[in-house]
Amino acid sequence: MEKEEPDLSYDLALPNSSKQNSNTTSRGSSFFRGQALVFNGCDRVFDRPVIYVEGFDPLGDSNVYDIQDRFQVANIERTLRNNGYDMIYLNFYSGGGDIRTNADVLEQLIETVNDQKIGNNDIIVIGESMGGLIARYALTSMENSSRVHNVSHFISFDAPHLGANIPVGYQKLIEDIDDINLFSLLNISISEVDDAMTSVRS
Repeated sequence: MEKEEPDLSYDLALPNSSKQNSNTTSRGSSFFRGQALVFNGCDRVFDRPVIYVEGFDPLGDSNVYDIQDRFQVANIERTLRNNGYDMIYLNFYSGGGDIRTNADVLEQLIETVNDQKIGNNDIIVIGESMGGLIARYALTSMENSSRVHNVSHFISFDAPHLGANIPVGYQKLIEDIDDINLFSLLNISISEVDDAMTSVRS
């Protein structure tokens, strides 16, 4: 089955750079830091935005459609769109990057949505896992700098608001796997170890 085409697409730039929409920049560009796709609700009017903020993804394994698939399988997207809500999926190009940098990307998206939505309905923000921390930081930053975000509801799930820890044993194991014989013994590849190190250091 072919993926549904989004109604709107936003490529989100670094703070203090152009907020211009461009669909020509590839993932991982040094200029753009995230992409958001908008799927309008049943009324086909962009007026009731729900922003979903991606969670921890240090290897960039997930794209916007992967995130959308989870909401579709659980029938969350269908329920919201059937009631006129517009789903916006935010995917960071550095899903394991600094929370403050990704919060800047979310702030830009919130400002763009406020500029482009029809009417005066508030925004709902849903943050999963690290996305919950990013959203909390972004909303707090906007409030502290007296910028209006027009967010009425912030929903956070599976977010480590009190901090998250990686077991020290796991960290040490990944750091110590550097002997080629150990790779053979454990039947793992160097790329798997590199991916594990990227996750640990994120």
